[in-house]
Amino acid sequence: MIKQLAFVALALLIAIPASAQFVTDLAAIPVAARGPGLQGTRWVTDLTIYNPMDHPMNVVLAFLPADHNNHGNENLRPLHLEPHETVIFSDVISSLFDLDEDIKGIVTINCGSPTLNNPEGSVFQAVARIYNTGGGDGTYGQTVPALLTVLNVGQSSSVITGARNDEDYRTNLGICGMTASDELEIHYRITAADGSVVIEDSRVVHTYSLSQWSFEELGVDVADGPLSVELWLDPDQVDHDPCGDPYVNAFFAYVSKVDNLTGDAEFIYASTTGPLSCPEE
Repeated sequence: MIKQLAFVALALLIAIPASAQFVTDLAAIPVAARGPGLQGTRWVTDLTIYNPMDHPMNVVLAFLPADHNNHGNENLRPLHLEPHETVIFSDVISSLFDLDEDIKGIVTINCGSPTLNNPEGSVFQAVARIYNTGGGDGTYGQTVPALLTVLNVGQSSSVITGARNDEDYRTNLGICGMTASDELEIHYRITAADGSVVIEDSRVVHTYSLSQWSFEELGVDVADGPLSVELWLDPDQVDHDPCGDPYVNAFFAYVSKVDNLTGDAEFIYASTTGPLSCPEE
């Protein structure tokens, strides 16, 4: 399991836009949730996986609970996919991982490990939907594409725009730590539309784990207009050679913006402001 997570960290360092769906042999769904939210909402997550290949494929999935040190986590589930088969797991945390409590976390998906005995070049496509089932007028939710590419190893900051925290919308910030260290300290700055700083502080995240906070928990009062977020790894934890060690200190982040009236949500990945730079040999 630890080796699989190390491969995830390395694969996520590739610089490709994070807003679309991709075919890949290794990916992560940065947040899968099951449980109650504010204003009567209740959230569940569906996961869909597609085998675009002309041959069968073996896949292994792992669930990494939020706010928990997941070093050594062995909550793995195998999956066999026939050629061009699509599988959906409704309420994936319960139906696949047998967890019926209120919980959230990261889901990793891997078909590239040699132990799976897949033909070379095997890839899959995956996407999740987190949605509110608390209303009587259908479901409202957000699509979460499988994450490939937005790990930040500390050489630049990560930025997110389009957040809101007012009478109409509320926003949550999620940070996922990818490291062999026990904890990472991630600094954040939230700015108003005019560029003024609303709040600047830091939060700690655990090994291979997600932590999520409402903007109120981060110190943001009701604010007019759009808000943007900047995040960076604590300077004391930046690796000098992030390309040479599979256990780099790295993180990725997102915001989830929720409509206060309907419970409809929008998922926005953070983007790094600079490409990964590897030292020359």
